[in-house]
Amino acid sequence: MNLAPVQPAPPPAGVSSSDGDPWQLRLLAQEELEALGPGGPRPSREQLAYFCRFGLLAPTTHNTVPQRFRMAPEGALEIWLDRGAVLPASDAQGRQASVSAGCAIGQIALAARCYGYSTRLEVEAVPAEQLRPSKEKERPVRLARLELSRGDEAKADRGWLSAMLDRRTTRAEYDRSPLDPALATKMKALAAQRPGVGLHLIADAPTLFVLGKFQEAADVTVLNREAFARELGAWFLPNDASSPVGMRGREFGLGDEAARRIHRGLLGLEPLLPDEVAGMAKGSGLGMRSASAVAVITCERDDTAHRIAAGQIFCELALLLCRGGLSTAMHAGIVEVESANLALRSRLRTARRPTVVFRMGRPLRPGDGIRPHAARPRLEELLVPEPTRQEIP
Repeated sequence: MNLAPVQPAPPPAGVSSSDGDPWQLRLLAQEELEALGPGGPRPSREQLAYFCRFGLLAPTTHNTVPQRFRMAPEGALEIWLDRGAVLPASDAQGRQASVSAGCAIGQIALAARCYGYSTRLEVEAVPAEQLRPSKEKERPVRLARLELSRGDEAKADRGWLSAMLDRRTTRAEYDRSPLDPALATKMKALAAQRPGVGLHLIADAPTLFVLGKFQEAADVTVLNREAFARELGAWFLPNDASSPVGMRGREFGLGDEAARRIHRGLLGLEPLLPDEVAGMAKGSGLGMRSASAVAVITCERDDTAHRIAAGQIFCELALLLCRGGLSTAMHAGIVEVESANLALRSRLRTARRPTVVFRMGRPLRPGDGIRPHAARPRLEELLVPEPTRQEIP
């Protein structure tokens, strides 16, 4: 799996663990962060790099990590999309990759607020065709610019930073415990901060059952498409895979042999029986039905700005739930399979497009909630090179 060309930069001293695992990022005290820059209202490149390290830990579809970063002048950060990391079979419009970039933006902005920086986001009006998958050797597409500066607003509490290191996707059966009404109220208040994006919380058993059926139908549809199965097999990896991206079987609770078999079966290298495909789809449906609630983030328009806003909201909600002791798991199939999306829209009685669907709850088996984190690349692998003299307008 190829990542975009990079311009290596040394990490801030004392930030990462000795083995370089991005999930072992050390939480700097305020004075340690200040020591990475000369002071002043704008962050230094080293401080921006530290915030970006939180951004690469944000939720991402299929663990593709499509976001790319460039440190711009005046303490600003540019967020780019690597179209080579957009999945042609399961994300043909680049919607989920754009949402993933929004998650990274949301996590960076929240991390910066924990250290006393305010943020201002400018989203590019990127044409739809420039968000779609591309394997051409072209530069990533710039999605947004995030400006950071010292603000007068109160700092966000550091519990958010700890949640960024603790959060993980937990694809397992949940225990069906009800969602705390106070937590639901906080979720709705967070979502209400962004116009044009709505949040639906679904907690009643009959509707969760229907959503489970929608998800099963979506998964059966895509798993029976050869292109999708091969693509999923390329990203669903054996447990001993060394790739810095992709999903290993252990993150689904699978042992070495089961992970290897599913990987090879999806790639068409071994037979994958129809009942095994059906079992994978039923597992997603069961996950929906066992949740404390399912959240659906809907967008007024299906453009870059709204997709990024949906990603920001999902990121913040996932962290809020993590702080409350709950796990989350996204269900992209129900969003990207058009028939399932239309059915969901009808069920919600909304004209807005469901853009993010995720479930929340406590794992039925406690061990499922402490599975290994997904692998992530180092920040140095995600930096967009500086423009050449010819490219500077």
